[in-house]
Amino acid sequence: MVSLKDKIKNIKGIKDLTSIGFANISGNAISALFWFYLASLLTTTEYGELSYLISIAGLASVLSFVGGSHTITVLTAKKINILSTLVTIILLIGVTIMFVLYLLFSNLSISMYAISYLIYGVSIGEILGNKLYRTYSILFIVQKATMVLASILLYPNLGIDGVILGYAISHFVPGYRIFKMLKGKFSFSSLKPQWSFISNNYGLVISRAFTGQIDKIIIAPILGFALLGNYHLGIQFLSLLSILPMSMMQYILPQESTGHSHVILKKLAVIVAVLFAVLGIFLGPIILPHFFPKFESAAEIIPIMSLVVIPRTITAITNAKLLGILSTRFIVIGVAIYLTIQVSGILILGELYSLNGVAWALVLAEAGQAIFLYVSSKYFLKKTSNA
Repeated sequence: MVSLKDKIKNIKGIKDLTSIGFANISGNAISALFWFYLASLLTTTEYGELSYLISIAGLASVLSFVGGSHTITVLTAKKINILSTLVTIILLIGVTIMFVLYLLFSNLSISMYAISYLIYGVSIGEILGNKLYRTYSILFIVQKATMVLASILLYPNLGIDGVILGYAISHFVPGYRIFKMLKGKFSFSSLKPQWSFISNNYGLVISRAFTGQIDKIIIAPILGFALLGNYHLGIQFLSLLSILPMSMMQYILPQESTGHSHVILKKLAVIVAVLFAVLGIFLGPIILPHFFPKFESAAEIIPIMSLVVIPRTITAITNAKLLGILSTRFIVIGVAIYLTIQVSGILILGELYSLNGVAWALVLAEAGQAIFLYVSSKYFLKKTSNA
C-alpha cells in the first residue's frame, strides 16, 4: 500500500508548487512584516488612512484591467495569441485612469500606484500562464524587497505618500514582460472569439476588487480611520495565514486550464488551512498585544478572522477549477454573495458590535461565498460531464 508521504512525493509538479509556495511565504512574510513595522511607527488613525488610500488606488487600477490577471494567465496557457491587442487596450485605459486619479486627488503617489499595479498584474499573469514558476518566484520576492526598501527611504520625507510611492516603484519590477506581450498585430476582431470569457472575467475581477477593498472604503467614513487601522492590522495577520490558498490558486489555475487536476494537493490544502486557522486562533491574541500595544483592539479580532483561511482556501481551489474550464458565471455570483453579506454585515454588525462586528462580517462573507461555489461547482461539473 502506497503511503501518503509517497503519494505526495509522486505528485506531478510538486517542485513547481514548492517554488511558488516558497516565494509566497517569503514575499508575503516580507510584506506583512513591513506592515507590522509601519504599525510600530504610525498611529492607528494614520495606519487606517494609509490603508484607505491604497484601497482607492488599487480599486482604480483594477477598473482599467480588462479581463484581469487570470484572463492573461488562461489565454497564455492556452496559447491564444491575442495578448498584444488586449494588453494595449488595458494600458491605454490604465493611463487614462491614472490622470483621472491625479485630477481628483492631486496626489502623484496614488496615480503611480494605480498604473504600476496594473503593469504588475499583466506581467504576473503572463508569467504564470507560461508556467515560469521559478521566474515568478524570483520576481515576486524582488518586488516585495524593493517595496520595503523604497518605502523606508521615501517615508521620512514624504510620510504615508512615500510609502504608497514605494509600493508603486516596486510594482514596476516585472514590467519588462510587457514589451514581449506588445509584440504582434493589433486587431479588435481577434478579441471577438474570446470576448465572452474576457468580459465575464472582467466582471469577476471588478467584483473581486470590491471584495478586497470595499470593506476599507466603507469602514473609514462610517466607523473612522482608527477602527480601520486596527482592522487592517488584523488583515495583515490574516494574510500570513492565507499564503496557502494564494499559492494553490496560482499553481492550479494554469494546470486546470490545460486539463490537469491535482486532487491530493487540494485535500492537503484544506487540511493545512484548518491547522493554520487553529494556530491563528490561539497564537494571534498572544503575539499582537506584545508587539503592538497601540493596536490592542486588533488582538481581539484575530481569533475571529483566523477562521477566514478555511473558506478562503476552498474558494481559491474551486475558482481555479471553474476558471480552468472558462466558466465564470458561478464565480461572479459567488462574489456578489460575498459583497452582499459583507457590506450589510459592516453596516449592521459594525454599528452594533464595532470592530468585532466588522470581523464577523468578513467571516460570514467568506463562508457564504465558499459554500455557494463548492455546491455550484459540484453541480456544474456533474452536469457538463453528463452532457
